[in-house]
Amino acid sequence: MSWGYLIAAIICEIAWLVILKFNQKHPGGEVPTECLYIIMSLNILMLRYATQRIDFSIAYPIWTGLAGAVVCGVAILVFQEAWSYPKLCYTVLIGIGVVGLASLQKAPAHETIGKSAKLAPIEKTD
Repeated sequence: MSWGYLIAAIICEIAWLVILKFNQKHPGGEVPTECLYIIMSLNILMLRYATQRIDFSIAYPIWTGLAGAVVCGVAILVFQEAWSYPKLCYTVLIGIGVVGLASLQKAPAHETIGKSAKLAPIEKTD
């Protein structure tokens, strides 16, 4: 379920960024600012739920990386921004990094917290 929350957070991140760009390009046909605030709030809430079971060091880069890569593609395809081979290559590298990070998440974070940090009990000496 936590991966579902992360996907929802990524979708919200993409949505508010695309709406922001849309509002820049199409004055007068703007999406109300209140809608952006709601989407941004949902974005952070979904990320919060996701990081209850996914390590933050993995969830955050996946969240920003995937959203950034998709927004880059949307900007090129929908908003006619310039593209180049280096931009394409670096975006692919982001995707590879996201896949690599996702593969590192073995067990839910709540199961691993404290296991590696357990200390041996202190033995009393007389």
